[in-house]
Amino acid sequence: MPAAIPGRSTTASRPAVRAGQSTTESDTTFAQARQRFAASWNRENGQHPVNDAAEVQRVTKSLGLQAAQLPNIAVDLENIAAALAEAQRESGWYIAALDADLADIDDEIGDALEDGDQDDADDLYQDAVDETNAVLYQVTQIRDAYSTGLQNALAVLRADGGDPAEIKGADELLIPPPDTNPEQVKRWWDSLTEEQQRLLIDLHPQELGNLNGIQAEVRGHVNVDVLNDVLHRVEDIAGQFGLRSQGLRDNALNGVNSDLFSNPEKYGLTATDIIRYQNAVKTNKGLEHDRGDSNNTRPVMLWAYDPLAFNGYGRAAIAIGDPDNSRNHDFK
Repeated sequence: MPAAIPGRSTTASRPAVRAGQSTTESDTTFAQARQRFAASWNRENGQHPVNDAAEVQRVTKSLGLQAAQLPNIAVDLENIAAALAEAQRESGWYIAALDADLADIDDEIGDALEDGDQDDADDLYQDAVDETNAVLYQVTQIRDAYSTGLQNALAVLRADGGDPAEIKGADELLIPPPDTNPEQVKRWWDSLTEEQQRLLIDLHPQELGNLNGIQAEVRGHVNVDVLNDVLHRVEDIAGQFGLRSQGLRDNALNGVNSDLFSNPEKYGLTATDIIRYQNAVKTNKGLEHDRGDSNNTRPVMLWAYDPLAFNGYGRAAIAIGDPDNSRNHDFK
């Protein structure tokens, strides 16, 4: 119980409630569960933030749930997190109080021994034993109550359509933070099943393509898919207004400030969408150039890609050759 992290359950519940059908009843119940959790957990374990949009997709797909089930599962997870947090808080209070009392008793035993009063020291020793046993009993009661509540909550979770084993599998798909040691990243990636790896590659969250420790081939696939998503998003919307994708790309490459680039809100886009798009066009052009013509193609790989890095200037690393398996490769 002390080693468990309440934030894991509450983190898993957020995508569930966002992806589910929103109703007044489920939203109210979910908010109550979150308030209960927030009042109990002091966040001393500190959690890394995750990309909510990508997490929603991974959890939803991996659980294979219908949207109507997700709000109930979110509430179940929040209640489990809150119960754990409350058990930890209450146990922590008893243990802290015991620690302070034992320190005082220890001082008193020392004083008694200095005065040569062995009987008093023995009595104090017994007081310490009795108080420790009493606190142990209270903590055990808290643990047992939490354990019983947890089993009941898991039964409710299963009834709502969520298998705890599958939820654990979804938790394993949470991508490590970008500053994670590459060796730890590799161990995490290798611990996933082939199906889980394929799911992440298919969903291609941007953070996966820039994570040191992931194979270059995987990063290349993910980053190209991210780049293509950016291109297609803007060009599909622009096409609804009669704008041709080739004209948009030419404008981006030549620095022409078209109406779509100057007034993206008229087209249902944002300035950030335009920055992403313009950098994606330039990166794609770089890939085509480094790949060469059809008679003399070179193996190229988009090894790193972040279109919003460096205050919107973007970051891209194109590898000519496979950095993992080729003796001769180059980066641009």
